[in-house]
Amino acid sequence: MRLPQVAVAGALLAVATGPAATAQPAAKIDPSFAATLTAEVSLFDPAKRTPVDRARSGAPIGITVRLTDPVTGAPITDEHLAGWIRPVAASNSPCREAARSYFVSSGRLPSGATDLDRSLYALRHEDGTVSIVDWEKSIASANILAIARVPGRGGALAARRASYTFLAETSDGPPVAIPAMADTTPHPLAGLGAAHHHILTPTGWLAADRTLETPHGQRLTLPVPVTALVPTFPDSDGIERGVLATLADGTVVPVHADGTAAPAIHGVAATTGAAYAPAAEAAIFVDGTTTLTIDYGRRSRIATSLPAPADRVLVHPDGDFAVAWSDSAPTFSIIEVATGTVTQAVELNAPPTDQPIREVAFAGRSAFALLERLDFVLVVDLAQARRGEPAAVRPVRIGPPVGAVTPDQGPFLIESARGHAGGVVLVLHPDLSAAFPVKEESGNATAAMNGFRVRAGRPVGLAELEGGFEEVAPGRYEAVSIVASGGDHEVVVSGGIGRFSACAAFPVEGGGTAPPAFRLLADEATPGTLRLTIVDTDGNPQRWPAPYRVRLQALGSHWRHMATAVPDGDGHVAHLGASPSGPLVATFAEALPTPIVIAPAQVRRKP
Repeated sequence: MRLPQVAVAGALLAVATGPAATAQPAAKIDPSFAATLTAEVSLFDPAKRTPVDRARSGAPIGITVRLTDPVTGAPITDEHLAGWIRPVAASNSPCREAARSYFVSSGRLPSGATDLDRSLYALRHEDGTVSIVDWEKSIASANILAIARVPGRGGALAARRASYTFLAETSDGPPVAIPAMADTTPHPLAGLGAAHHHILTPTGWLAADRTLETPHGQRLTLPVPVTALVPTFPDSDGIERGVLATLADGTVVPVHADGTAAPAIHGVAATTGAAYAPAAEAAIFVDGTTTLTIDYGRRSRIATSLPAPADRVLVHPDGDFAVAWSDSAPTFSIIEVATGTVTQAVELNAPPTDQPIREVAFAGRSAFALLERLDFVLVVDLAQARRGEPAAVRPVRIGPPVGAVTPDQGPFLIESARGHAGGVVLVLHPDLSAAFPVKEESGNATAAMNGFRVRAGRPVGLAELEGGFEEVAPGRYEAVSIVASGGDHEVVVSGGIGRFSACAAFPVEGGGTAPPAFRLLADEATPGTLRLTIVDTDGNPQRWPAPYRVRLQALGSHWRHMATAVPDGDGHVAHLGASPSGPLVATFAEALPTPIVIAPAQVRRKP
């Protein structure tokens, strides 16, 4: 696997080795390592690539984890790390238990914690602004982290994970970088010369005449100007890190994630679309006719007849199937890359799906085709694409037809990084001002309603800034996120249940404050009576003058009961009723304003 080379940066916060871990004073490392390794956790400034020992609330902060063999010093590669940042509190569970709870609860985190795996989204609006949205926030709340003014009502959007920024095309100059932070200020990208034509990919690649810039900011000069870019070279998670550059002389150049270019491949006359399948080392070309050409490098070059003309083509990240279509006809073809044969062709000839395809994306083992009026997405099961078999196509309604969309607007369909393995894409509907997830195996005929609403002007483009740790060099993993509040925090990193977990503390400067967090204390003071007290993170009792409901649940059976806790002295009391003996969970059942939470209590009912 080729990896982008990025300058090493990081001030050491914690070091842990093997089953016996040691730590510096400001750090906590869990000593219960299931595997023998050395883990180093450090912080860096994503914009300057310089080491830091503290973060600033509302600003991006980078986390570096280095994994090595303690005996040989060799890097430990291909790990899939989970991580989050939590406020330091006396009630925090130990590092290992926190990691175990995270995986057992399918990634749920307590209030105030920041998941490093979360994604942020940028949306372009017709009023000339770009908003940055945090999907983790409630649909019913204002989910906009920041909003910035960018010249132009359309143009491409892109995301750069390494610098935690979005890129946006403008109507009067080079693209601008928009840091993913509160009170953000866009700034033009420097060093692109006097180029008047810029090309952006959703994954952060940028072309300006002969200059090609990687998502990490490295630049290479190609012999002739670039006319098109298509993402390629997927990693082990199916996320495409490289790019295929189409040049003005008709050749294409595959470029890896680290910026190294492969030999140029000669295209066909009047190429309108090109794609690349790394596993087969095959370049695929269409020219608006019924001919599709596949170049297998030095092995062979073949031409395949398509059932319908095609001027666009994309390859599934696995490299086994390609989809070719025309943006002016309601047809598409599925091609097996290894053999160059058309395995299935589909004509959309029945209302309301009898319309051309605007965009195509992949997730899981399916292709997703967004139709021209943005009202339907076709889910195409590629595993069922066989010659002579009925097309495995499921239409999913997104919303009412959309008419007022220009060619420079979009994309409206993106391959969600977090949803790729689960077969999920995200679809933006401008007139509904909402983005909807569409899943390959749901069986639904309408989009699920668990997306997010857009709280600004009419949206006309979408991009995702994916979260999580990325292996940027052998054994070195990086993630970038934002901590919203000030105070002492710690980053928790884990390789999964049965692997390792490490915690490192650091201060966060800024005026923000952590959201209020409380918990219940419960004790069976007398048989059948439960005494309840609400306390803060330091254990100080809190006054609640009125009765409140509390939900009781037995952990050893299906018994549940809703009780009313009435004021009594410094706390409240509730009757347990006919609850069984053994452990019970008591949960505060009244509505609370966001983001206040009261953590439940656990008590053992006496026999």
